Amino acid sequence: MTIIYRKLRTISGLIIRSFFFPLNFILFTLIILISKIKLIRVGKIKSDWLGEFVIRSEIYVHEKKRFYSNSLDFLIINKYISNKFFYKKLKSKIRVYPTIFLDTLYLIDFFSKYFPSLDKHKAFRNDQQRDTLRVLDKEPVFFDISVKEKDKGEQILKNIIKKDFKGIVLFCVRNKDYNHKYFNDRDWRYLNYRDYSFEDFLPAAEFLANKNYIVLRMGKFNSSKLNFHNKNIIDYSTSSWRSDFMDYYLGYKSSFCISTQTGMDCFARLFRKPFGTIVNPIEDIFYFQKNWNHIFGFINEIDKDKILKLDDVISNKLHLLSTLETIDESKYRLIKNKKDEILDLVEEVCNSHEKQNNIKNEDRKLEKLFWNKFLKNKLTKKKITQSGMDDQLEINANICLKFLEKNKHLF
Repeated sequence: MTIIYRKLRTISGLIIRSFFFPLNFILFTLIILISKIKLIRVGKIKSDWLGEFVIRSEIYVHEKKRFYSNSLDFLIINKYISNKFFYKKLKSKIRVYPTIFLDTLYLIDFFSKYFPSLDKHKAFRNDQQRDTLRVLDKEPVFFDISVKEKDKGEQILKNIIKKDFKGIVLFCVRNKDYNHKYFNDRDWRYLNYRDYSFEDFLPAAEFLANKNYIVLRMGKFNSSKLNFHNKNIIDYSTSSWRSDFMDYYLGYKSSFCISTQTGMDCFARLFRKPFGTIVNPIEDIFYFQKNWNHIFGFINEIDKDKILKLDDVISNKLHLLSTLETIDESKYRLIKNKKDEILDLVEEVCNSHEKQNNIKNEDRKLEKLFWNKFLKNKLTKKKITQSGMDDQLEINANICLKFLEKNKHLF
């Protein structure tokens, strides 16, 4: 029945799309004709992916204000809404249009391959959620929380959690469950390298819980409920009080966030919280983001049974997303970070949050070496250019010092 329902839904979608296509073509033509008088941009709000939905929308608002204040933008929502509370908040601040107008954007995409000047009519960039123009650190939260929303969230917490905790830390650990539940018509194996077991995060969670932080395992859906011995560690993702609203509120309420760079961390990022991030590939390090600390995995060359040094990782292009997603698993294997490295990261983020870090410049020698190689091999030829702005690359983030020290033979 599920397959039949899917096919019927696809057919009905194609019929509706065909009916509205002439209107979309007329809109596309008008956009081109009017472009000499008024810049009109079209964008698709990727509401099915929570991270892109929230962060791209926030970044879009600030970039439009800075660089495209005179453009007329049409933002079109996608079919699936990953967080209905945020969607209501978005609609209260920005005019959005229904999915039937997406073919206007697809026409722009298609013809821009032959006429690159049409790119100016796109309201979103592919890498926009990375915030390479660094607007999040420079601007206040646009989709901010209201007093009424704060009161609502506080009341829910009072009914669930004890009152005398030091803070709340969100653990956003990606696994297969969300995609398999909501998008099970696709093959997601190419993203297996991004999946982690929460068990590897337990020592770090225990460390924080013993310091009287409330640790929440985040997620919209997890297939199995985890029971923890420490009452300060809670499987929020399978709890009765998990909701789209609380996902948003907890991003505001949290002290900091530990993440494997997955969409569920977006609300902590929206509210500019400090991050401890496990990132793969190296290309995805948010080097420009303040208050972010990173660790990453290494690559094992299977034939020689050796872990590649950083220079070899880069020379084999294994620091790139495109390579890691299509990696030859008979030749290379990603070695994910172990429990002790994750604990080191969390301790460092926590100490920074509590202002207990006594790090001197000489302690950052290995980090400087890493950033020099990072820039030299990956980014020296790239500059950020937007509407006449030309910024030199700037490193704002950190790499966990204990992680660097333990792996210094690989740098």
